[in-house]
Amino acid sequence: MGAAFDVLGRDEDIVVAFAWCTSFLTFEALKHRDEEENSWNSLLVDFWRLSTAHSQYLIVKNFY
Repeated sequence: MGAAFDVLGRDEDIVVAFAWCTSFLTFEALKHRDEEENSWNSLLVDFWRLSTAHSQYLIVKNFY
């Protein structure tokens, strides 16, 4: 289930949307590792997406 944010109307929602994306990707990587028991090498793309999202979140949060 996704989340709805008013990124055009509220600046705070932009920061929250980036935080939500980072949290979602974290739990997806955790699910792939723990439940599906994928190898670390098969998770490298997930980790790259997560690190990119986390970096974007930090930039948005600090500039807000």
